[in-house]
Amino acid sequence: MLQLFAQVRKPPPVGRLVSCLALALCSFGAAPAVFAQAAGCTVTYSKSWEGGNGYGANLEIRNTGPAINGWTMTFSFANGERISNGWPVTFSQPAGSAQVTVSSNAPWNASLPTNGSITIGFNGTFTSVNGPPASFALNGTACTGG
Repeated sequence: MLQLFAQVRKPPPVGRLVSCLALALCSFGAAPAVFAQAAGCTVTYSKSWEGGNGYGANLEIRNTGPAINGWTMTFSFANGERISNGWPVTFSQPAGSAQVTVSSNAPWNASLPTNGSITIGFNGTFTSVNGPPASFALNGTACTGG
């Protein structure tokens, strides 16, 4: 007599399936946070001229975070420097204050895409030491460089 044996496969343990499913769901849910982009910026300061007690300088502002539509940059001078005029944006510096506020002022310079930059310039005066500005911030986010 010939006997046929069929091999019966047991289903995998339920606990293993639940663990694999939970891991897959948690990994999927966490993926967007891993790729989220943080706000950031870099600033490059360069003096273009200096003579007597006046000087000119340029700032390259690079947005390393998400795209921005409408922006304000603040920075401070350490040695009493004063802004006389600037371009192509609006500069303001209250009397007796070291802090300068720079704002986009036209539709063509309001947007800064990710990794986009704008170069702005200004003329200023100083009385003794003419050092670079410090503490740059773009829309309230501290920038690196200077």
